Amino acid sequence: MEDLEKAKQTALRLLALRPRTVRELRNKLEEKSYSPEVIRDIVAYCQEYGYLDDARLAKSWVKWRLKEKPSGKSLLIYELREKGIDQSIIDTALSEEYNDRNEFELAVNAVNKRLKSYQNLDRTVAERRILAFLSRRGFSLTVAKEVTNKILDR
Repeated sequence: MEDLEKAKQTALRLLALRPRTVRELRNKLEEKSYSPEVIRDIVAYCQEYGYLDDARLAKSWVKWRLKEKPSGKSLLIYELREKGIDQSIIDTALSEEYNDRNEFELAVNAVNKRLKSYQNLDRTVAERRILAFLSRRGFSLTVAKEVTNKILDR
């Protein structure tokens, strides 16, 4: 019983620092050498009281990323999978916050923030760098090419 209370305090302390996924919390509790039964009980407790909600975390993560560091769908999917979020939850979060028109605008805005660094370059060099930048940010090749052409044809 003492182990359960200690694990509960550890979990609540971790969740007070920042929201976490079920997998992240499980991993942290495993690192602290709690038994699988205690971890299962703590995760259930945290979910029951709303401290642990993968769907809510996925939605807020997507909103935050789109606002702070615009990214393409593929990068967002990768990041959410790395956090241990189920694909169906990822699909729901992205369908609510993301659409194809939105992706084009996000890519244009991301490039516009860095436009000065591309201004004095040869067109082929600028094109290569913009495509690479957008690719690293997870934008599709189609969107990256459209944005590159739009930016460079101004």
